[in-house]
Amino acid sequence: MTSVTITDSVVALGDGAFYCCGSLTSIIIPDNVTKIGNNTFSDCTSLASITMSDNVTEIGDAAFAYCDALTSITLPDSVTAIGDAAFAYCDALTSISIPDNVKKIGKDTFYSCDSLASITLPGSVTEIGDYAFGSCGALVSIAIPDGVSTIGDYAFSSCDSLTSAIVPDSVTEIGKNAFSKCYNLASITIPESVTKIGEKAFSYCSKLTSITIPESVTEIGRNSFLSCAYLAEIGVSPENPNYASVDGVLFTKDMQTLVCYPVGKTENEYVIPDGVTSVGDNSFERCNSLKSVILSDSVMTIGDYAFSYCGKLSSVTIPNSVTEIGDHAFFSCKSLTSVTVPDSVTEIGAYAFNNCTTLRSITIPDSVVNIGEGTFSQCPNLTVKCTEGSYAQEYLERNDIRFTYLTSDTDMSFGGSETSASSPSDTDAQEDNVIIIAVAAAVCAVIIGVAACMVVRRKKHKTARSQDNGQNDSGDNSHSQEQEPNRDKEQDQSENQDKS
Repeated sequence: MTSVTITDSVVALGDGAFYCCGSLTSIIIPDNVTKIGNNTFSDCTSLASITMSDNVTEIGDAAFAYCDALTSITLPDSVTAIGDAAFAYCDALTSISIPDNVKKIGKDTFYSCDSLASITLPGSVTEIGDYAFGSCGALVSIAIPDGVSTIGDYAFSSCDSLTSAIVPDSVTEIGKNAFSKCYNLASITIPESVTKIGEKAFSYCSKLTSITIPESVTEIGRNSFLSCAYLAEIGVSPENPNYASVDGVLFTKDMQTLVCYPVGKTENEYVIPDGVTSVGDNSFERCNSLKSVILSDSVMTIGDYAFSYCGKLSSVTIPNSVTEIGDHAFFSCKSLTSVTVPDSVTEIGAYAFNNCTTLRSITIPDSVVNIGEGTFSQCPNLTVKCTEGSYAQEYLERNDIRFTYLTSDTDMSFGGSETSASSPSDTDAQEDNVIIIAVAAAVCAVIIGVAACMVVRRKKHKTARSQDNGQNDSGDNSHSQEQEPNRDKEQDQSENQDKS
């Protein structure tokens, strides 16, 4: 069946009426039809031409979803409602105009329309739903109408070609991941009407260089500017009662919490100002220019993922005021070689130093009474220093991690898969072995000295040390297009199960 003639007596096309008619290439909808139901033409993969009557008022959910051959469609002015996912996955659809009476662009309405390069939204639209234009890879620009108050979660996420977006003064909320992974979005203006910026709203906007938070914003979600590789400054209106900016770094107004250190800043060292009590969750994540961070004596907590993926961070000074180090706080800091945890710390979160592959030494005081799961996993060179009989010792033994006692006069290590403690009964044998080894070493030294005198000249060949740049963490290049950590992939996958 390649075509269908619908009689004039039909006033509505029922749900799934032509569902999965793969050979259907064209359809003419007569004047008497006022409603196109849910999934009516869904999965009609060859449907390339639709003539719609001027009396249609409603297009149901997923009505034309997965119509792969559909390149364009004209919606009559009579249409007032377009259902969720109505045109989702129409891969060939290049343009569409929304009639003036439509008030809402629903969830997934144009999701993954890969060829959709332009769309005109009328002034009647007041809401843009979750994922409405998500993964529209060809969409270059969007003008959001003045009547829109909410931009939904993931509304424009993964619009790879989007370079500009005009947000009107009517918008009060920018949803979670609303513009995430818009890799070419170079600038955006947040109007004075916005009160809330959702979690990861502008994450992975690689070309975004600056952004200003207006006076009206009362809430900025976690990771709102994650991995914005060129973002060097976050400005804040001086009149904003909730947030402040110092040298382009975002703080709460009272300067007690450091919210976000922009990834695009190029300084190698940063000193957290006096008065800051909390280093916020994800606040320095993937800041790959930083080599050294000094925390002021006022800091009490280091948040979850605070310094994760800081690939060049080799030195961090933790003051005696800190009581808690959060989950994943220094995860995958692959240049960090040693850390001293002060006596004030009582808790070290899960995976706090996980995958710190060059970390060789960390000192844990008696004050620590809780260490989370996997805190020192994937640290192959690490030996932990702790006090005998402490909670830390019990944790390290239980997890088979190398350690040495802080009071020990020797370099002997305990636990771990590579070394183990020697028993007291072996002491005499060890002393005998030491004497034998010393004698053998002296004899070898004499032989080597004689041989050296007989050599006239010997060339020395230097062996270059190869570096595997390809194995660097994706965060090591602050201006590369980065990929999200596994935790983000899992989150996105779970939220997108209805897309697959």
